[in-house]
Amino acid sequence: MHLLPDLQTFADNPYQAAYTQAVQNKGGIDNTGRSNVAEHITKFDEVLRKGGIYSFVSHPRCLDLGPDKFYEQHLAHIGKRTDVWYVPMGPLYAYKTVAANTQVRPLDRGTARGRFVVYNNLDCQIFNTSITLGFSIPEDLMQPTVQVGGKTLCPWTEGPIDRWNSQYFRREGKTLLVHCQLNSL
Repeated sequence: MHLLPDLQTFADNPYQAAYTQAVQNKGGIDNTGRSNVAEHITKFDEVLRKGGIYSFVSHPRCLDLGPDKFYEQHLAHIGKRTDVWYVPMGPLYAYKTVAANTQVRPLDRGTARGRFVVYNNLDCQIFNTSITLGFSIPEDLMQPTVQVGGKTLCPWTEGPIDRWNSQYFRREGKTLLVHCQLNSL
């Protein structure tokens, strides 16, 4: 019998985090094989609909590769979506640790509309991810200037983000989202 834990949220112990499903032929830890594309897509869509975490496991020796094979068909269903965050499990748990241990404190505004310090006591060589701060801003402030550590951030342009330690800002309606590294704002 294959271990199919159906993890859809964070594990309490990140060192024992399981996965949602196996995506591979018979072999390795999977005694039965799971190569049915429709089943994989159904499980992914279920987890996405619930706002959960979808983590699948596979092993290169247990895959049939090619655009017409189950593994790449499953990845094609997941891939290039703008509503999904793609990240390996290690950085995902690092992000959770950073979010749980980070403090945001307002500073004297001076001439700015707002100033904040964002910090934690984690080792930045290990936990080098960005964190996202959300601010409500007036609609008349269409092009805000955002600085981090004295340097002006560029606005995010459309397209995928392929780094978890990027610094940029973007606006979603009345919300300004600032993605910054810690101990810098």
